[in-house]
Amino acid sequence: MGILAGLKNLVLPKRAPQQATAFTGTFNPYLGGQYLPVPAFRDHLNDIQDLRQSYNSQQLQQLLFRQDPDVSATVNAYLTMADTDPLIYVKKQDGTFDYDGHNTVMQLIQSMTTTSNYTTYKYLMSLRGLCERIRYMVMLRGAAASELVLNKFRAPERLNMIDAHTLWWMEDTAGVYTCKQRTTTTGQFIDLSKTPTFFTAFYRQDPLTIYPDGCFVSAINTLAARQQVINDLYRIMQSTGYPRIDIAVVEESLIKNAPANIRNDSQSLRTWVAARMTDLTNSMASLRADQPFAHTDSVAVSILNDKKPGMAVDISQVIAVLNGQNQAALKTMATVIGRGESGTNTASVEANIFSKNADQINRPVGDILSQVFTYALRLTGSASIVEISFKPAEMRSWSELEPQVTLRQARLLELLSLGLIDDIEFHMIMFSRPPLKGAKMLSGTGFMQPTTSTGRPDAAVQDHTNTDPLGRGIQPAGAKQAKGMVKSKSVQTKPKSVKAALTLLLNQIDDENDGCD
Repeated sequence: MGILAGLKNLVLPKRAPQQATAFTGTFNPYLGGQYLPVPAFRDHLNDIQDLRQSYNSQQLQQLLFRQDPDVSATVNAYLTMADTDPLIYVKKQDGTFDYDGHNTVMQLIQSMTTTSNYTTYKYLMSLRGLCERIRYMVMLRGAAASELVLNKFRAPERLNMIDAHTLWWMEDTAGVYTCKQRTTTTGQFIDLSKTPTFFTAFYRQDPLTIYPDGCFVSAINTLAARQQVINDLYRIMQSTGYPRIDIAVVEESLIKNAPANIRNDSQSLRTWVAARMTDLTNSMASLRADQPFAHTDSVAVSILNDKKPGMAVDISQVIAVLNGQNQAALKTMATVIGRGESGTNTASVEANIFSKNADQINRPVGDILSQVFTYALRLTGSASIVEISFKPAEMRSWSELEPQVTLRQARLLELLSLGLIDDIEFHMIMFSRPPLKGAKMLSGTGFMQPTTSTGRPDAAVQDHTNTDPLGRGIQPAGAKQAKGMVKSKSVQTKPKSVKAALTLLLNQIDDENDGCD
């Protein structure tokens, strides 16, 4: 009883802060009405080889998220796959569902994502867009940090994203961590330990340190190696891969055309020959291999690599090894970033693994949103807890999933009829929301007859995903899928023509027996 009593005694701040305490990544208090610095947008000119020594891993990852094709494709794939509908479940301290609390949370979300004042511009972000930002920070920093800003009515106004890389942690007591933010603009430290609206969530945190790291830090060396190979490839192709003009000057003819006063002086002759070679090189430097070139017989012109200019270097195996290392470091699959060369079965397994990885990205997103809206709900006087999760990521289309969804719905309805699950659980699984207001509670009422999972009481055998994985048994009788379906032995019926033939045969046998008698 003492533990339960402690849980019920909530300690809330006497005065909820209405201004942001922490600095966002773009905030600079010294600008004071001036424009934010406009990026140069010259990331395409940056080379990871030139920046590895001066940048740390956090800065390199932030650059690679935008610049590198493999990293940006992986980030885009994760953000796309993890963008599923949120499941908002509000429960009381005894574990039962709180209808009033759920309605309050939906109103709090609406107050944060919409505005009622249309006389001025207000930067707003939807809940889906807010979740995407948190996912991006989770992949970039390995953690998400945010601060809830309230309005004068103590309702959520916005959720500021804080760079976890700017947090400096302290551990005065073993296992108890507090942090301060060191701003990048002013260098000052902001104490966040006394800010109740500051929340954090970590993604696969190293238990030996409190400082998180990005998800793709292991890809930096591999990406740098690949970039080095590509740079060397460019240089090699310029030297050996493309046709080049080879001009040979007949030295005897050149010496014969030298002035008489120079021919008798060996030193002057060498200087004069070198000068003529330089002049010829400068005049031919801009000449392409496909352009005409008129010359005398004192110059011999030929083409290097004229037979197989593109076959001088084969680095396909090197590129394949680097691609494999990139995929491992980026925690993605070849099929996802367009490099899959295996069969359909392998691609299906890779897609399934990638979907599960995308689901894990949503875990810290749900954790931090649960903390945010639990705090906002308790400011209203409620003691309930908000739990936010997300639907599993799925790569298959809805038309392909429809048979499985129908089978699952039929089974859940039967469990609901038997009272094994309640109406809240059924609606949250099927519709991602609680039952509608005024809806009749059906749990344990026995509203369904003992039927098959497809709702056909006359069927002798229930359809099962093991025997009917595509759900063809729920298709209409005239559908193409149903025509090709093989019935189980227990429900097979003999055609009328077979029955008639058997009846006629039995009658003939009886007549022969009567004749013998």
